[in-house]
Amino acid sequence: MYMRTEMFGGYGFSPFFMGGIGFIALWDLVWKGFALWRAARRKEQWWFLALFLINSMGILPIVYLLVWGKDEGATVGTVKTVKVLKKKKK
Repeated sequence: MYMRTEMFGGYGFSPFFMGGIGFIALWDLVWKGFALWRAARRKEQWWFLALFLINSMGILPIVYLLVWGKDEGATVGTVKTVKVLKKKKK
């Protein structure tokens, strides 16, 4: 079966291929966004620069978040308690 290239915008790429590229770009954007946000919060300038410049389809940001990007002090669902001081009676 012969397909004309004009069907796909003249470039010869199928819509499925372009959809796959779009999915990979969105996948990378989400993971890179999380990793850049975490690196910036932790003030890790070299990680921020590496994550910003290296395009790895989400692999480097996932590795950073799983291995190096853990927040040691952060816990979910805890409440910070405040000690109330009472005035002494004279």
